[in-house]
Amino acid sequence: MKTLQTLSPPFHHPPHHLRLSSPRLSFTPRSRRPNPLPLFASLPNPTSPFAENSESSDLYEQSVAGDAAVAAGLETVEKGLFPGMLASARRGFESVVRSGWLDWWPFLGQEKRLERLIVEADANPNDPAKQTALLAELNKHRFLSTFFSLLNWVVVMKFHVKLGTKKIVFLGNSVNVKTFKDVKGCDDAKQELEEVVEYLKNPSKFTRLGGKLPKGILLTGAPGTGKTLLAKAIAGEAGVPFFYRAGSEFEEMFVGVGARRVRSLFQAAKKKAPCIIFIDEIDAIGSTRKQWEGHTKKTLHQLLVEMDGFEQNEGIILMAATNLPDILDPALTRPGRFDKHIVVLNPDVRGRQEILELYLHDKPLADDVDAKALARGTPGFNGADLANLVNIAAIRAAVEGVDKVNAAQLEFAKDRIVMGTERKAMYLTEESKKLTAYHESGHAIVAYNTDGADPIHKATIMPRGSALGMVTQLPSNDETSISKKQLLARLDVCMGGRVAEELIFGQEHITTGASTDIHSATELARYMVSNCGMSDAIGPVYIKEKTSSQMQSRIDAEVIKLLREAYDRVKVLLKKILKFFSPSCVRLFPAAC
Repeated sequence: MKTLQTLSPPFHHPPHHLRLSSPRLSFTPRSRRPNPLPLFASLPNPTSPFAENSESSDLYEQSVAGDAAVAAGLETVEKGLFPGMLASARRGFESVVRSGWLDWWPFLGQEKRLERLIVEADANPNDPAKQTALLAELNKHRFLSTFFSLLNWVVVMKFHVKLGTKKIVFLGNSVNVKTFKDVKGCDDAKQELEEVVEYLKNPSKFTRLGGKLPKGILLTGAPGTGKTLLAKAIAGEAGVPFFYRAGSEFEEMFVGVGARRVRSLFQAAKKKAPCIIFIDEIDAIGSTRKQWEGHTKKTLHQLLVEMDGFEQNEGIILMAATNLPDILDPALTRPGRFDKHIVVLNPDVRGRQEILELYLHDKPLADDVDAKALARGTPGFNGADLANLVNIAAIRAAVEGVDKVNAAQLEFAKDRIVMGTERKAMYLTEESKKLTAYHESGHAIVAYNTDGADPIHKATIMPRGSALGMVTQLPSNDETSISKKQLLARLDVCMGGRVAEELIFGQEHITTGASTDIHSATELARYMVSNCGMSDAIGPVYIKEKTSSQMQSRIDAEVIKLLREAYDRVKVLLKKILKFFSPSCVRLFPAAC
């Protein structure tokens, strides 16, 4: 088969394979290789049995480098009348057929003409006119192809730069300024941050004596404890600009965008110094570096460089918040970068009362609303939970058509947060309601008669969330630690529902309703053995997740032992007070018990 010699320059992108087949041209991508193979255009061999079949796709191909006649003809042309045109056309041909999703379109509507020129050039390899006509035709398309390739590059790079300079949230002139008066329930953290406010207000007071404040302050704690609000309050208290970015906003689809955004953030902050930079959820970019997270590593590296690039006396304070301090890279949390670590805990009863009073002060309240009593009944709630509670109560009051928020609506809101949303439309048979009533009665009776169990808050067989019934317990006080007696009592309460089903309906009629209880009890027992050292057989040892098979077998044996002992204790207890089942069940489900 005769072929048209093509070019194989050192392309920066993998070229396309230009393939001519009657009746149209088609383009198929080449495989990506460091050294591209020569491009070639091929035609059916006149001696081939497929020559008369214009629809055949079986084309004989061979390298142009081996076609001595064509090579000699082109050499003659190169030395002849049109060396400049030929070289230019070859460059144009390279531009046309090189890789790119826009480069192929100049050939549309020109397939027949190109095919005819190729046939003529192939049939007259020593005719400069035929060769030059083909190359000149290809050269015509060079300009458009190059232009649109360049346009494509400009659009992509402009989009890339736009992503890299995403707008920074600047709250320096915001009317919604927060101060320490707006932050309740975390007095210890506020006290730690007062020196930062004093420094921002009067930096010379510290620099005169040679004092230096930390470059970075890391706020850690559970979600909803007020870490972001604390950072905004510092800026508002000191009256300095506040730059806010979330950790997840740095990374995008393009590599290098995160590092560029870090640089832009610090450049903007230096122009507004003294100021505060706050990065929320910094674990999104500051987690421990891994080999397969190259783009994240670049962002973290740039952040470390920027933190090393400014001094304490420049007036820039970097603050960050995270719920997962354990996964942060040690290079980020070391002294000299994030020097000060402040833990923001859930509020105590006094803090909850202050938070409730803050959110209730602008609401019309009924006379029966008592913020102090509500604070005592919400142990474990954080600031976000309490704000949500007040909001749900206000919405409930609006739905009921009343003018003031009362205690019943606040109690409804608390139950909705603790127990989930009621599913009143769910259909349950009478037998299912009866079984659920006895099951929940078992939990309630065990909780009431077991020393160390938390007080019962509410028992119901109204389906809530994914549960058909529920017994909720709330501790009477804020607990800083839990005793072994309390943990064993929780195991007993978990087993109360399954034991009640067995005693009332028989072993063969126990249900899957206790699966969640058994799962919770198993996790609690494993926590006691592996984390708290509350197993006499294993002793006071903290055991990691990855351990030997022998140790894992011993742990499993101790967990099963704790669960079996709890089941037996509950069975003995409920057998003694079986007579209390019916009155308890009647209160939950009078129609069936």
